[in-house]
Amino acid sequence: MKISNYANATLLALKIYVTVRSGSIAVAASTLDSLLDFMAVGILWLTHLAMKDINMYKYPIGKLRVQPIGIIIFAAVMATLGFQVFITAVQQVIENNPYEKMSSDELVWLYSITIFAALVKLALWIYCRSSGNTIVRAYADVYIELPEDVPLKEAHAIGESLQVKLEKLAEVERAFVHLDFEYEHKTEHSVLRKKPDSHP
Repeated sequence: MKISNYANATLLALKIYVTVRSGSIAVAASTLDSLLDFMAVGILWLTHLAMKDINMYKYPIGKLRVQPIGIIIFAAVMATLGFQVFITAVQQVIENNPYEKMSSDELVWLYSITIFAALVKLALWIYCRSSGNTIVRAYADVYIELPEDVPLKEAHAIGESLQVKLEKLAEVERAFVHLDFEYEHKTEHSVLRKKPDSHP
């Protein structure tokens, strides 16, 4: 994460410089891409903090859905800014008002920074692919059959201790432990299943 942040900060500073010097819409779009990278990191960091703040009474199944909400917000911002760049480019085409021609030195700076940005992005992609650091968290439903004469206090202690151990696992977001004295009866929750119509 730190490597990505440092790389994005460097790229953003260089792209801002080239955008100001060249006035190129293409470079501005690339600068926007680097800015959105920072926004994505910030949103993921905030959602991560929100998911760590566990309140089993307000959020009994955890806050796993907080991250998709953050992604939706980021996508909306990205679409809005991208559309603004598109409108600016269309206006330049309609008004036929191009920017002043760049000098040879400015073109060298532009090409050098653009190529450098592409190489940094490629290096980050290779690094992320090789790290193999993929985390998937899921819910865990566990059913325990206990003798019917087990005291409630003891049964509760057994279920709670198992829940705590399961939720310490890195791949488990939330564990649900169900206690019962027999397993042959139907499940407590009725599940409606709609059979497909046999007639077309």
